[in-house]
Amino acid sequence: MRPLRLGVAQLGPIPKDHDRQSVVQRQIHLLHQASDLGAQFVVFPELAFTTFFPRFQIADDALDPWFEDEMPGAVTSELFECAVSLGLGFSIGYAERVETADQIHRYNTSILVNPQGEIVGKYRKIHLPGHDEFEPWRAFQHLEKRYFEPGDLGFDVWPVMGARVGMCICNDRRWPETWRVLGLAGAELVTLGYNTPVHYPPVPQHDHLQSFHHLLPMQAGAYQNGTYVAAAAKAGLEEGSVLLGHSCIIAPTGEVIAMSHTQGDELIVADCDFDKCEEIKQHIFNFEMHRQPQHYRLIAESPTPKRPLPPLLNTDVHCRHVVNKFRQQIAISDDSPFASVLCQQANETIQSWPGYEFSPIHSLSGLAERSGIASIWYKDEAGRFGIGSFKSLGGAYAVSELLKQHVHSQTGQLVGAEQLTDGSLENLTRSITVTCATDGNHGRSVAWGAKQFGCNCIIYIHKDVSRGREEAIHRFGADVLRVDGNYDDSVRQAAADAEQHGRIVVSDTSYPGYVDIPADVMRGYTVLADEALDQLGEQVPTHVFLQGGVGGFAAAIAARIRDRLSDHVVRIVVVEPENAACIFESIEIGKPVAVTGDLETVMAGLSCGEVSILAFELLKDQVDDVMTVPDSLSVACMRLLAKGVQGDRPLVAGESAVGGLAGLLFARQNRELAVAMDLSESSRVLLIGTEGATDPAIYTQIVGSTPEHINQQCPDS
Repeated sequence: MRPLRLGVAQLGPIPKDHDRQSVVQRQIHLLHQASDLGAQFVVFPELAFTTFFPRFQIADDALDPWFEDEMPGAVTSELFECAVSLGLGFSIGYAERVETADQIHRYNTSILVNPQGEIVGKYRKIHLPGHDEFEPWRAFQHLEKRYFEPGDLGFDVWPVMGARVGMCICNDRRWPETWRVLGLAGAELVTLGYNTPVHYPPVPQHDHLQSFHHLLPMQAGAYQNGTYVAAAAKAGLEEGSVLLGHSCIIAPTGEVIAMSHTQGDELIVADCDFDKCEEIKQHIFNFEMHRQPQHYRLIAESPTPKRPLPPLLNTDVHCRHVVNKFRQQIAISDDSPFASVLCQQANETIQSWPGYEFSPIHSLSGLAERSGIASIWYKDEAGRFGIGSFKSLGGAYAVSELLKQHVHSQTGQLVGAEQLTDGSLENLTRSITVTCATDGNHGRSVAWGAKQFGCNCIIYIHKDVSRGREEAIHRFGADVLRVDGNYDDSVRQAAADAEQHGRIVVSDTSYPGYVDIPADVMRGYTVLADEALDQLGEQVPTHVFLQGGVGGFAAAIAARIRDRLSDHVVRIVVVEPENAACIFESIEIGKPVAVTGDLETVMAGLSCGEVSILAFELLKDQVDDVMTVPDSLSVACMRLLAKGVQGDRPLVAGESAVGGLAGLLFARQNRELAVAMDLSESSRVLLIGTEGATDPAIYTQIVGSTPEHINQQCPDS
């Protein structure tokens, strides 16, 4: 027999403001408990002297207080002295700072200490989890990749107290390579500390499995490698984060022979016999006798083996693609409705509105990596002015401009947003009634603008517009009229009634004799293009994927991006529903053509059969490609964004927000399309998420989760 009574010292929460001295006293108390119970060796947790500081954003110049420059140090030496006096060996984790002649290195480190107080082994954590940039959507950060370097000492074993002892730390336990290397090195005891949160934001649906997934690799690793495992937790509610606990000792048979039962400081012990390790190593997993390494070449030769991943989208669907052969690459001239000076005027006006702020832009690094693309940026319009859509920029801007013109024609005064919103001009503005047809979002914007700036509003919707979207328009005080037919029928009805009753149509659809107001609507949209380019700074996209519809949005964004990035090569792609592909059909033949028949699509805001003539002239000159996608891809993309891909922030994207993403992912997965569109591993793609859950009931039905549930995973949203 080679017996050893082994202790595991679980620590409860360490508040951020607790000093090392108080923590060391807790550790010393646990050493005394271990001695009283006859333990000879004690295992402490990862980062055992402080709170788990990688959950916080810390400036580089404020990091040093969380690290140890030496071990033992002035405070920690008392722990070593206590262990020596009790005749105990131990292992413990800490944040290590190493200063060389020209560089500072930081590691997540664990050490082995013999009963004489000598450090006989050191390990630096290799498998660092988390992320290296601050992600504001997370309630708690996991910035190990930012604060630590991957370990440089490898996996080793040391003779301590009659056993061959190896170490790993926290996330290392989940990797089969950890156990294989330690097993091949002859480990008979593996010590590890951990700080494992119960809630894991990238995959919240696995939270209930945290304990199971904690034990599973350790029990398998112990059994397959014939080793004891001693795992020490930091447990309990620490700075708002619930840590798992479940410290344990596992036998070489894979059996759990001791486990903690509290969420606080607790010592567990178990009697070990290291001769039992040989039973497993000799009779069950005899590597020397049975191992066949010639068949494990992929493991040995590939540090990051590439395994085929299932496609993000089902590519067994019909999508169409056309290259715009009519594009003339004409620059935006000074007399264009989208000249820089006019777009800047719209920008300044909208920025003066109460409640204006940039909509966020999210870097979807997980989705980009998974798609084989350098970068994907998602400009998120879900929160714009509380309306939930980019449309709040266009319709409301056009309303404000026509009311300014009306006031000027009546009084000779030039007024701004402040005079329109303070009620002082209501005797003039109330004589105006604005109207339009809508699938939901544009009408909501016009209604909101009418309410903000003090005029009357009547909105037309067609038979397929949901009750939820109808009610959302009503909330802004507009009258809503539902008509038979599709979107284009409602456009014609709104125009006919406006002519009969003296109303002013505020449409994002232009037609012969009606272009000035749609131009104002489109200039309002350019604000978000300016925002996106300002937010990206020197990160210039190589591709922009835009949703279609009547074309006003796509044309406005394309024109502004071409003007702003005239010195860069940017490929602009418009994506439409297969059932409502008026831009596709028009670009294919080089002139506007109407799409007739059933235009119904889950992408309700894109259910349009006639392209805006003003938009088409811009699209013909500025857009490189047009694609169509089926509803199934839109639904799949909504769900992808809702769950987040490989750690991306979960996002609420409405049915009409993800056409561009659907087109991008389909094209990237289709070799022929990827080549045609120059999509590669170096591509940088800008997407515009044009709406959030503008009808929460429909969103919930499609995604399977409410918008509120998705947003709860992003506490700052």
